[in-house]
Amino acid sequence: MIYKLHTIQFLTIATGLAVVSIVVYTLLFLEIKEKNREASLIASELDLEAKRDKRLRSIQNIVRDTEQQREQLNIYFVNEDSVVTFIETIEALGGKSGAEVEIVSVNIEERNTEEGNSEFLRLTFSATGTWNEVFYLFSLVELLPYKIEIKRASFESRKSGTIKSNVWNGSFSIAVAKSG
Repeated sequence: MIYKLHTIQFLTIATGLAVVSIVVYTLLFLEIKEKNREASLIASELDLEAKRDKRLRSIQNIVRDTEQQREQLNIYFVNEDSVVTFIETIEALGGKSGAEVEIVSVNIEERNTEEGNSEFLRLTFSATGTWNEVFYLFSLVELLPYKIEIKRASFESRKSGTIKSNVWNGSFSIAVAKSG
């Protein structure tokens, strides 16, 4: 009977220890599982941050690498400082073509487009010379490296009495994309 009592006590203690071990094991397992989840979240956040950092560095490199090209693009727009230079260019083209150029008006116009508000330099000028000179001037203006819209172009021959002369008048209105 004592032997049975010791066996029962031993089994009770062993069962109690087994239950305590299972409970401790389960608690430790749940704690480790939670720590793994937290570590996984932190790793995901770090990965996301690393990707953002890589993208940011890539964008910075692109901005740095394209700086010269973006500056080159600016020559296709007239800005506040280059309005006078642009007008002088038109006048110089008159000298190159042989036509006499007179600037009639200069205005700034704003347009609302899908891309936003845009400013354009509106320039109206006239030219006098032979047909070849006036038309050559018009061709040179069209070929300028600016975003130019021809708003109006007219050519007419001057008459002197009943005889047509060789003098032509050209009247032009253009809009040039303006930056800043």
